[in-house]
Amino acid sequence: MAIGLSEIIDISQTVGIIAALVFTYLQWKRIRATITIDNYSKIISAMNNLRDIRIQVPDLERALFETRKAWNDGKIRKRVYMVELANIFEWVFLSHEKGIIGDKEWNDWSSMWKRVILADKSMRTLMKDDTIYTFSLEAYRLIKKWIEELESKKG
Repeated sequence: MAIGLSEIIDISQTVGIIAALVFTYLQWKRIRATITIDNYSKIISAMNNLRDIRIQVPDLERALFETRKAWNDGKIRKRVYMVELANIFEWVFLSHEKGIIGDKEWNDWSSMWKRVILADKSMRTLMKDDTIYTFSLEAYRLIKKWIEELESKKG
């Protein structure tokens, strides 16, 4: 039984439709991931606007958090800056997880983070605090792992 021209056209059209559906699905996944990361970015921006007020008016921080009533202005500022820094790390981490940031950029970012941010002992101590992370405890666990690796090398 020979395949005729009309069957070949039908098969070609079916393959084309399937390919278009697969392509559309992959594009939809990518757009969805981009929108998710964009939303994280907008949320971080809005939260950082509020944090900037808390940095400028440390008495607001003391009024909002009972446990920080005795904190001096410098300690409040450092804490709020660390939250902002952790949020930036989370944004990059989640962007990489969603495929928005490539492996090369992620590897460069990770290397810089380890060599600059986590090289400082006081920064490492602050980055170990899971309460400074907003979106991803997985990002916190990664930071904690990196810190443990760095500290084990230093002996």
